[in-house]
Amino acid sequence: MSLLRCISAEAEEERWRLLLVANFAGLANVLILVSINASAHAAEQRDGSSLVKFLALIALYALCSRHAKRRMSSLIGMVVHRIRVRVGDRVAGAELAVLERIQASEICDLITENTMMISDRAGFVAVLLQSSVILAFAVIYIACLSLPALMLLLVICLVAAGLFVGMRRDLIRLTQQNAGTRVGFMERLMDLLAGFKELQFSRRRGSEVRAEAVAASDALRAATIRSSDLLNDGLLIGEGVLLVLVIAVVYLHQGVAALDAGTITHLLAAVMFLWGPLMGVIGGIMPYMRSNMALAQIDDLEGRLDAVVREAPTIADEDPWHGRAHGLVAAGVAYRYPAHDDGDAPFCVGPLDLEFVAGEVVFIVGGNGSGKSTLVKVLTGLYVPSEGQLRLDGVVVGAANVAAFRDMIAAIFSDFYLFPRLYGLGERDAEANLLIEQMQLTGKVALADGAFTTLALSTGQRKRLAMIVALLEDRPICVFDEWAADQDPEFRQYFYAELLPQLRARGKMVLVVSHDDRYFHCADKVVTLEYGRLRALEHVARDGAAP
Repeated sequence: MSLLRCISAEAEEERWRLLLVANFAGLANVLILVSINASAHAAEQRDGSSLVKFLALIALYALCSRHAKRRMSSLIGMVVHRIRVRVGDRVAGAELAVLERIQASEICDLITENTMMISDRAGFVAVLLQSSVILAFAVIYIACLSLPALMLLLVICLVAAGLFVGMRRDLIRLTQQNAGTRVGFMERLMDLLAGFKELQFSRRRGSEVRAEAVAASDALRAATIRSSDLLNDGLLIGEGVLLVLVIAVVYLHQGVAALDAGTITHLLAAVMFLWGPLMGVIGGIMPYMRSNMALAQIDDLEGRLDAVVREAPTIADEDPWHGRAHGLVAAGVAYRYPAHDDGDAPFCVGPLDLEFVAGEVVFIVGGNGSGKSTLVKVLTGLYVPSEGQLRLDGVVVGAANVAAFRDMIAAIFSDFYLFPRLYGLGERDAEANLLIEQMQLTGKVALADGAFTTLALSTGQRKRLAMIVALLEDRPICVFDEWAADQDPEFRQYFYAELLPQLRARGKMVLVVSHDDRYFHCADKVVTLEYGRLRALEHVARDGAAP
């Protein structure tokens, strides 16, 4: 998809009016040249009417050009906006399991770098299109003055076009190289920032990481210089075309056509007039081609996201539970990851037969890689089971009702994300600040106008904020994936001995992923996984003693 086609589609019915305005601007610009030539060689005395005509043409050109350029920039901005919205909609419509195949960093890099590339070059593209219209009218004027001069102009322009075709190949190659170089530099920069503490404990490690960062920066510098050189070469070609045209027109009448001095003068004026529009075209071609390549990369990303969305089931808005959850059953549920390229068998969790009821606390335990987090993602509807069924109160959880099912779950995953505002909860400042005091975060953070005053807290403190959000949501199913792992002993004790019993007493269905074996007695059931299989299912008496 080309940028011009995107602009045309965005403009819809307006594109003809916009084209007409641009043509008026180009025609007015050339008429100024014609009037100047005619007035300069007129034998009669020039009066005020000539000046009025010049001023009217200048005003017409200025108004039409201003309108066309502003609308062009506005249309390009809307094109970029729609691209961002489309990508956002595709991401929102995808399922987690298939979206994980595309790296989030890749999506962010493409959608920010490439859309900024298009937006930043909107002015160049607008000048390119405007200058192209002016050139078209100028060529018509040259044709009226001398057909041989027109043919000479076309020959020179064809030679220049051939040079630009070769430059386009170089631009494509450099653009692809630059993308990889930029990502490489960002990775090394993240090594320096995210691994700062670790680098302080090894001068050798720090030296090697910094050396790679310097090398990546130097590669990015070289790539940027090559791109600038290519752009400068394009401008040089444009200047060369104009100089060759001037020389050719001067000697045209000697070797090709017998032209009088007046025609030669008019042609020279026309060629000099072409300087601005031609440089506008030359200066806009490279940004236009770069914008088209950015669009091609975005199209590729959207194609992959479309494939992801097509793999995901269509989610409807059925709600058979109306916010109530009494019993969740996993009947023969299994989840298999996609096969590896190396041919090794993919990891599989299940098949499992499990049951969870309201007013019950269930611990899901096991070693690293046992499948705990995968099972939780299946139980919360984030992963679609490869086989078996997930049933809530006898109703199968499927594409038609999974959105309503997820709306009944308050979850804090080990890789949780904390939003800066209480999205979806309305004005809850007073309740939230009471919970902040309960979580011993007073003085460190507060909620004002639905937003946290800061998120610059330790991991454990940020998890407490996430718990506050979960408690405010007050949903019937609660899922906590290693919540206590980053808490100090006091809050770990609070979580297991006070908070979980409170949630049980309120009739919540609580699923806890944990490694804290000293607190297993706080659960009603302990589900132990090993390599994706159920190793043990232990029921615990309410008084804390095993039955």
